[in-house]
Amino acid sequence: MLLFDVSVRFPAITLLLLIGILAWFDAGRPMGGRLLAIWTLSITALFLTTMPEALALPAYVHEFFWLLQIPNTALLWLFGLSLFNDAFKLTPVHWGVLALEFMISPGMRYFEVIHYQPGSDALLVLLRLLRLSLLLHLLWVAFSGRENDLIELRRRIRDWVVVGTIAYVLILWAGESVFYWSLRDTTDFSASVHAEPQWLSTLRVGLILPFLIAFCLILLRGPSDIVLTQTGALPEPKLKAIAPKDRAGYDRLISAIEQDKLYRKQGLSIGELSDYIDLPEHHVRALINKSLGYRNFTEFLNTYRLAEVRTALADPKQSRTPVLTIAMDAGYASFATFNRAFKLSEDITPSAYRNLSLDLKTK
Repeated sequence: MLLFDVSVRFPAITLLLLIGILAWFDAGRPMGGRLLAIWTLSITALFLTTMPEALALPAYVHEFFWLLQIPNTALLWLFGLSLFNDAFKLTPVHWGVLALEFMISPGMRYFEVIHYQPGSDALLVLLRLLRLSLLLHLLWVAFSGRENDLIELRRRIRDWVVVGTIAYVLILWAGESVFYWSLRDTTDFSASVHAEPQWLSTLRVGLILPFLIAFCLILLRGPSDIVLTQTGALPEPKLKAIAPKDRAGYDRLISAIEQDKLYRKQGLSIGELSDYIDLPEHHVRALINKSLGYRNFTEFLNTYRLAEVRTALADPKQSRTPVLTIAMDAGYASFATFNRAFKLSEDITPSAYRNLSLDLKTK
């Protein structure tokens, strides 16, 4: 077991450090790259603090790395959000989740030192539920946004995240929970929490290693802006040269959107758009992404929907028309979705935009 553990653990640590270095120096200012680099450091610390007893670190070194590994699940969650959401920003909620992870683990350690098992039990349950919730939320984000993602490589990454998250939850999280709870009444609970069986630690590393290899290949071979995306604002779409073979399809796409105003259809999917213009779905995805510069189908539709809304809100003849009616006519299925998109684009509410536009026209 020791030989197998070493054969997977140290390659995994090496790949983690390589990914972290590539992410930090290739990312420049983007938040996604910074989050990825910090996560690799945290998960490296986790691997170092769970090594076989024969390779155990000195006590003071172990405690240092133990502190670094605490937020590994929250950091993975934040990186996933930044990867799948081009407009991701850190909010007080995100900082609160990080702070909660940092408070719970030391709290467990304190209760273990004073041998107060009920307090340690409660915090263990809370920590498990918090981390499970973060992983399930990341699973939902990866799965729910796949259809509208126009970047094929990132769509595949979403699949890996779904598979990896399910495997982690079913195999490792469940295994850890069963092990800890089975020992809490028969052994020194304070020791059992930190002395998991070696097979469980080795399984964790072995499960993550294939994903690290694949991700490292992406960073080394693929365009890094796909995974180290600039976050905090949507990238500005840029029209690129249309290849002669794509010109006919491009013209049909633009005609359907700009002349037929297909974007007004609520819940319009890429499949429906593809059927309407009689082109394969993968061809439509490539046209919108590679020719028009959009990374997300919803972002593409919002460009036209928001343009129509802005025009209507600034029109004195429609000053009495409810904002909700204007939004629904432009293709939005709910006011909440419209309001988020509008505030992200204009940084003010639709009502404030209307008032400002009408005031300027009366001066």
